[in-house]
Amino acid sequence: MRFTTLALVVPAVALLAACQDQPVSSADKSPYDMSDVRVTRGDGKGGHLMEHGQARAQRSTPRFMCDVNGCDPRPRPMADFDYGSYTEQSTSGSNKSVHLVAWSDNYAHINTMSITGSFRSVGGSGGSGCNATPAQFASETQSGAGNPWAGHLTLFVERTATYPSSQTWVYEVVGTHYFQASLGYSVDGYYRDDTFSSSARTCY
Repeated sequence: MRFTTLALVVPAVALLAACQDQPVSSADKSPYDMSDVRVTRGDGKGGHLMEHGQARAQRSTPRFMCDVNGCDPRPRPMADFDYGSYTEQSTSGSNKSVHLVAWSDNYAHINTMSITGSFRSVGGSGGSGCNATPAQFASETQSGAGNPWAGHLTLFVERTATYPSSQTWVYEVVGTHYFQASLGYSVDGYYRDDTFSSSARTCY
């Protein structure tokens, strides 16, 4: 009788230990768990939007009021600048990579500028799929007149995420771009400074 009791207890303990050794199901992981993702900052020397022949960003509508006495503020010549965000994707072997970039360009008559990039992600294999809402995992700010780039000055921030090709992720970069024009110039035809926004998103 004693042997029979032990024979029942030992398999039960072994079964419990085996269950504890099983890996946690990917279905139990948070869609924001980036433990399988390697994120790198980049060196700020490559992957600029102008290399990809993208269209230039849209400018804001001038902010002014006019009456019978004229417009206020008075019109000023425009500084020459540009801004935007983009993503690019690639697969190499068993890994996928997503490159996220936000950029600001100073072509002429910009005194100073700053850019803040908000980098966001969420798993794309859950119930919401590619419509899932990403959360910020990193941010970066750069400021100044800009660094030389192909005949003009530029600032940009970037992240590259690398992860197993069996996974699908939603990535988004949101750029906040501040420009201050040189004295006598404007960023919208009337005002000397303003803040603009851009964004780019991919599900890959």
